[in-house]
Amino acid sequence: MSRKTTDNAKALAIVGTLGAIGLKAIEYQSAVEAKKKAAVEFGKACAKWKREHNLEFITKNSTDWQWMMHNIPAEVWALMSAAKRNERNARERLFRACKKAAHL
Repeated sequence: MSRKTTDNAKALAIVGTLGAIGLKAIEYQSAVEAKKKAAVEFGKACAKWKREHNLEFITKNSTDWQWMMHNIPAEVWALMSAAKRNERNARERLFRACKKAAHL
């Protein structure tokens, strides 16, 4: 194999890897946005619970806090858990793509 062919192959590999990094970055940004939306929904559920129980402020880890966390709807917990998991996975995929690029 000639040097020019080797250089071309390496350049194509780099371009392909950079394209993969770009796609992973877009996926990560989408996951971050989804997590923000889930956090807003979680906040709304907490605010609704506080309103229903005539509370303005709840100290974290207090009895009221624990009761509120226990009574957040399962759908909201599922949304938040999935959003956190998806963000973490997207971040890890992005980091792996970057590590791969660093070794080219």
